[in-house]
Amino acid sequence: MKKIFLLLTSVAILFSSCESSLPNTEDSWKQYYYEVGTVLLMSVTTQIEYNLNPFEIAFRLNTLMTETLLEAEKNGDPNPVITAEAMNNCSAKGRLFGNATIVDKGNNIYKIDNIGLMTSTTNNTLRSGTIEINTGNGTPMAMDNIWYVNLGENDPYTISVDGTLISIHASTYQIKTVQDNKWDIALSEYVAKISTDGDIQYNTEGSDWTGVMTITQKDNPGDQSLTGVNTSSYELAISNTNSVTPSMIAEKVTVNTPSPILIYSPACGKTILEGSLTIRLSESEDFLDYTSVTWTPNTDSDSDSDAETASNNKECTAIISMSCHGYDIPINSSSSSN
Repeated sequence: MKKIFLLLTSVAILFSSCESSLPNTEDSWKQYYYEVGTVLLMSVTTQIEYNLNPFEIAFRLNTLMTETLLEAEKNGDPNPVITAEAMNNCSAKGRLFGNATIVDKGNNIYKIDNIGLMTSTTNNTLRSGTIEINTGNGTPMAMDNIWYVNLGENDPYTISVDGTLISIHASTYQIKTVQDNKWDIALSEYVAKISTDGDIQYNTEGSDWTGVMTITQKDNPGDQSLTGVNTSSYELAISNTNSVTPSMIAEKVTVNTPSPILIYSPACGKTILEGSLTIRLSESEDFLDYTSVTWTPNTDSDSDSDAETASNNKECTAIISMSCHGYDIPINSSSSSN
């Protein structure tokens, strides 16, 4: 990702170039759209990762609630009740929240205190600031129970990914259960602002993102226990996301997923293995000003003499086909970040 950041300055210049400075040969146009397409892809996929981070916190709390109820029932409690104390004493709390603490703020709202002590599955995300989760009627996610993540501007929730600092706030961040294995995440005016310290200059205003992301738990539907969620794959679909701005560049884009993207699997971790994504420059009058990306599971033959190693290598990679403005763009296969 850091290599892609180096393209940002040059591509920002390209986006704002006057007609006389635009490419004038076939090869230079290919290079132009290679850079534009690559930056659009990385800007949007990185923004999606930022957008999903609060959902991860809420989904962990949902699993902790589920585990708290299961543990109480196992211990013979006929009428288990979810409280902050019960969740902090649950044996699953350490795996889900590390040494962070669940604090009851009243009205079924929970704050994650000392969130910097929370564990990370990828070991490269640090957290700070304030994040509160309104759990509706105080029970796990269900079709009759809408959750909200409160992301205010005062003491904003902040994440640090591989040394890059991002502060987050939103007008609303709603999580609605539409099936027992599917959740609509509705974002309104979601702002993820990257620190501009250093040589790389990002969108100084931060993102401006309003739209819907749908997460589907592919395996173990209806089971949000720790075992159930850890042994499932997850798909992402994006809809109603028009003229939004990523945090890396100040261009308005319209984003959708013609087919859902497989964003996580137990075997391969957080890597995209299949699906498709379309990113269109919203303010362009040129019908071809869009980037299209398709991920296909890698089933190519492998020359590795160790058949088992070759099979494992292929399992966690995808063949990526990308085009921008009608030009095919060469890009390396995706690989697992697990």
